[in-house]
Amino acid sequence: MISLHKYKKLMLVPLLACVLFGAGAFTKEFVIGTTYNVYLKDVDNTPEVQKLLTILREAKPSDTVNVRIVSKGGGVLLMLEIYNAVKLSRAKVYTINEGYAFSAGAVVALAGDISKNGESCSFMLHLARTFKLLPTGEVETVILPLGNPANRMVLDLVKQDFPEALTPEEYYRMLRGDDIVITCKEMSRRMGKQCKGRI
Repeated sequence: MISLHKYKKLMLVPLLACVLFGAGAFTKEFVIGTTYNVYLKDVDNTPEVQKLLTILREAKPSDTVNVRIVSKGGGVLLMLEIYNAVKLSRAKVYTINEGYAFSAGAVVALAGDISKNGESCSFMLHLARTFKLLPTGEVETVILPLGNPANRMVLDLVKQDFPEALTPEEYYRMLRGDDIVITCKEMSRRMGKQCKGRI
């Protein structure tokens, strides 16, 4: 048990710290934020994606948002909305590739403050595509022209925000319409500090 005399002495320490350094210096150490774990399966207008956008926009600077990605892609406009929400979020945002991040999913996976990767996973980047219904009832994938606004946005993003992600040869192959698949280990090596280790 602490005597009243000793208790008064103990209370002087935080009081003295507040007087000398200001109350903020004493209280900042104890600000604990919320950690959110959000799963991104596909870049489509789903309740999960809307939840992710809301969390990213409303998070505080003390919060952490873990965006766990297993995605085969989705729409370019929604991809840009999520990408910008990640970049503009006040929280610390970790994007975590838990298996595969293809197409629009790869762009979102590379957007985080820190991108983390699973042990065996991959990224895939390519030009924007659309789908055409054939008279036989089959669906054909059609690569949009380079001049299409969707492709201009994708190419600008790759060149400006993460030019290290593709080699010049891979970038040229992507312009020709190829799918560029890169292992997480290789992407981590290329992106350096942004991609850190395993989950």
